[in-house]
Amino acid sequence: MASRTRYVPELLSALAFSSVSVHLLWQRRAAETDRRHYSARLSILGELAARLRAGETVPDAEVARLRRLAENAAIETHDGAEIGWKEVIFGRKESGAEREGKEELERRDLEQAQSELLQRGADASKS
Repeated sequence: MASRTRYVPELLSALAFSSVSVHLLWQRRAAETDRRHYSARLSILGELAARLRAGETVPDAEVARLRRLAENAAIETHDGAEIGWKEVIFGRKESGAEREGKEELERRDLEQAQSELLQRGADASKS
């Protein structure tokens, strides 16, 4: 019995280290994505501010378009939702819309591959 439990502390520490490393990697990627979004937003708004300071007349429609573009550049890509161990181990269940979207993409890819194969077959038969 003692031989089975001998490696439990090492197993738990390995699990803890791997969990922390994956979490830190996710945090690093999320921070990099946020930095890119804010950099894009600053660039768009900075260019608009420079044009306005130079006295250039910028139509209201273009100002509105650039503001929307800057707002879209700052949209968060991660929602900060907690992921439980059940999801980690067994996976997340797809919603109906996600499943339909994937099926539509797969159908398009299949149709595209079929049309390419038919095109190649027709080209090969000509030569």
